[in-house]
Amino acid sequence: MSLLRTTKLAKHFVLEKDFLGRPTEVERAVDGVDLTLEDNEILGLVGESGCGKTTLARLLLGILRPTRGEIHLEGDRIDHLPAKRFRRLRPKIQAVFQDPSESLNPRFTIGDSIGEGLRHLTSLSRGDIIRRVHEGMDRVGLPPAIADRYPHQLSGGQRQRVGIARALVLKPRLVILDEPTSALDVSIQAQIINLLLDLKEEDRLTYLFISHDLNLVQYISDRIGVMVDGRIVEMGPAREVGEAPRHPETRALLEAVSRERVAGASPP
Repeated sequence: MSLLRTTKLAKHFVLEKDFLGRPTEVERAVDGVDLTLEDNEILGLVGESGCGKTTLARLLLGILRPTRGEIHLEGDRIDHLPAKRFRRLRPKIQAVFQDPSESLNPRFTIGDSIGEGLRHLTSLSRGDIIRRVHEGMDRVGLPPAIADRYPHQLSGGQRQRVGIARALVLKPRLVILDEPTSALDVSIQAQIINLLLDLKEEDRLTYLFISHDLNLVQYISDRIGVMVDGRIVEMGPAREVGEAPRHPETRALLEAVSRERVAGASPP
């Protein structure tokens, strides 16, 4: 049984209506996506900006409700659960976002940010939460001394490590990584990628790794899905998609990678 499965998943946004309230312009941000994620797998999802990758992530996280289709987690359908019941699943699906500066509350200390989910989604005592926070910081290479600092006092790489620790202290099964390194310097990107790979093996995590960078997705993923205009147009083993792409969009992404290499861009 797959850890996560979607069937004909769609999210449409009504942009305009006529005088009777009928939709006249609709954005099909996600338009009939079928995908599966297996236990301890990294599925890379690649596509140009605006193709629907982040909307798909928000559907899986329960931030958005689908227009139609189904989401199954560990065999149970979760796409139309009431908010209270979905909240119980929240520890199983966590996310690390693109810009840690935007995803961290500037008024929370680092320790409070990492422990926020534990306070709201578990019944742990204060002492146990503090212990779990310190353990989480240690696992991502953050010294305990920064627990009382605020996000603006940290570097970009440190803030992203905070985001990773915040996700993993809840012991999730699935982590959605939405462009987790694109806001970082190249040297820091490599450190974060290696950290994510190490943590995946230690905790037997499953990752949905979202990016516009096919080079990076090839490096980290077991399988790759290519998304265009809200649809998955190609899916297969990472090596196969990289060496023998079938869809024109995949070939265009590979050509972009080749141009970057010629220009001297560093690999991940």
